Amino acid sequence: RTAPYGSTIEQTYAGVLSFLRRNYTRNLNGVDVAVTGIPLDLATTYRPGTRFGPRGIREASVQLSELKSYPGGIDLFEDLSVVDYGDCWFDMSQPKTIPAAIEEHAQKIIRRNAFLLSLGGDHYVTYPLLKAHAAVHGKPLSLIQFDAHCDTWPDRHSDSLNHGSMFYYAINEGLIDPETSIQVGIRTHNDNFMGVKIIEADWIHRHKTQNVVDEIKHRVGNNPTYLTFDIDCLDPAFAPGTGTPVCGGLSTAQAIAILRRLGSINYVGMDIVEVSPVYDHANITSLAAATLAYEFLLLLRHKKVLLTFVGNLNKHTFEPVRSILNPIFRNPNQCPISSTFFVNDNFTDYCLVQRLFDNHNEIAMTTSSNKCPLMNCYDENNWNRWGENNWKREIRQQRINLIEKSSIHRSHIKGFRVPHLQIDDNRHFEPIRNLHFHYDSSMLFKSSKYIWPFTLDYSFNQIDCINCNESSKTIETLWQFPLHEWAYPNTTTTCRTFSDFTCLPEDELHTVDLLYDFIKYNFDRHSSLTLGRRSPFVIELDLFWLSEHRDQRLEALIRFIDYILNSDDHRYVYFVSIEQALEWLKYPRNLTELEDFWAFSCSEITYEYDIDCADTKPTDEEKTKQLTSTNTTEQYIDLQAERLFRSDIVLYSVWTFILLILTVLFYDKYFVNK
Repeated sequence: RTAPYGSTIEQTYAGVLSFLRRNYTRNLNGVDVAVTGIPLDLATTYRPGTRFGPRGIREASVQLSELKSYPGGIDLFEDLSVVDYGDCWFDMSQPKTIPAAIEEHAQKIIRRNAFLLSLGGDHYVTYPLLKAHAAVHGKPLSLIQFDAHCDTWPDRHSDSLNHGSMFYYAINEGLIDPETSIQVGIRTHNDNFMGVKIIEADWIHRHKTQNVVDEIKHRVGNNPTYLTFDIDCLDPAFAPGTGTPVCGGLSTAQAIAILRRLGSINYVGMDIVEVSPVYDHANITSLAAATLAYEFLLLLRHKKVLLTFVGNLNKHTFEPVRSILNPIFRNPNQCPISSTFFVNDNFTDYCLVQRLFDNHNEIAMTTSSNKCPLMNCYDENNWNRWGENNWKREIRQQRINLIEKSSIHRSHIKGFRVPHLQIDDNRHFEPIRNLHFHYDSSMLFKSSKYIWPFTLDYSFNQIDCINCNESSKTIETLWQFPLHEWAYPNTTTTCRTFSDFTCLPEDELHTVDLLYDFIKYNFDRHSSLTLGRRSPFVIELDLFWLSEHRDQRLEALIRFIDYILNSDDHRYVYFVSIEQALEWLKYPRNLTELEDFWAFSCSEITYEYDIDCADTKPTDEEKTKQLTSTNTTEQYIDLQAERLFRSDIVLYSVWTFILLILTVLFYDKYFVNK
């Protein structure tokens, strides 16, 4: 092979061995993933032989490269560039030099912006690999460890080679955070697990796969995460070829089922270790390891683009939106592209809001007035910094506006963004949680620290957040969908959003070509497995800005959309709303399954954006009823496909059901035997 993409048909029983028949090279230009072997077995405490692990995994992998993946029929290498980098070289006769050699080898790959998948080797190799990843991505990292052993047994000598103590070293050195780390499949005793959450194998056998997945996701959150899989996590019936087998483990099927649902985690590196082919039977351990490594790669392929609009939506700002949301632009599942609109009340035409919603766009909101809560942006004479009551009033009022004026049911209003990205001590969190919002999208992160959406159930590292407060307050059930700064090539300046052009060169004309390259450069950064980790790419557009400067800017944006949707290199990229992306994060699907994914689906009915909405507005009689109602915020015209029960009807139904049960019990006790 010479090309990093695509597949080559070879006889599975012949040819030169490389992992999945990938190109065997150390040229990392344009490479997404580099696979390397760490052939070490000097740290084993029972049976040696893992030095032959990388070779055994490569040999077993050749049959996996012959066909597309199952299920889904995915050709893994259509849009994922993978190479076999060969093995790490170290001097076995000089044991104390080995950890540094592994760390240097790994860093050389990671710093070339290639994602590293390592094949062990005994489990000690994860220790220098963690050092290498933490040096590039920062520490501490979160750890997902599949294993029969916790490997946190104390050892006073950090320079000793011991595959039972490397996570004891890593926690003490701050390489991994035990509070956001988890060990899966454990079935050996340790007096001190050092704060790492344990999921025992017995617990997994008694619970559903999704329960295990939920525990893992809740533990690691959106933190940069290293995934390590010790093959002895599997029961010896499925993996006899390992150094310290322990009965009662997972089946291969259980492990695969769990891994396939962990696609939304923020991975920075992976390894699979402790394969010892000399104790194997019919290569079933090597085959299990090769299959799991193949599943690792499938977790790395997801890419999404999100268009979000913020500002005043009316006939003066709507023409660019009509061009961007042209029905000719369709996702791979043939549904029109969709977006999220953060709506305020100023000069907003709610008829257009309703029409956007009917056409499968998400309607989210900011505050009603859209004034600056933290500082005086517009030189207002009577400006005051907002208090908690201001936040509550502004949020509640805009929600009422959307319900009453756009006839959108409150259950569909799920997202919020603070005006002008001015977060003030997180005062908006309580009101939006009490109103049952799903997410907030207000936090802006540095362009050097791309992160995936995360839940606010746990505190997070705010060092790289530009507009965050230092509050460590957590908010249950609420997601944060982060924004990221935009960067311009070969400069150190950054822009807050695409609408902010302060990072563009002042001595050059802002031509369509320059703006198009600017968008594509930032998309490529997000798509990188090592830099952006294929995090969702949000293009935030200010409606007023877009309408005032729409010639070059609109043309560049439309050219980018057309390029992505018609490029073979990006055939699995979807333009979706924030809520759609969150649904995928909560219920991950393989890329080929997205065509039938309910959250990305659409109806065949489309509405012209210039149709008069007057026929859907309330009649005079309905308006009178709304004004005389004691709960006007609940009055709406339900134009959505689903019909939701009103709370009073549900309450009466419940009471009627309870009375019927009491009547039956009373009759049975006093009349049946008479």
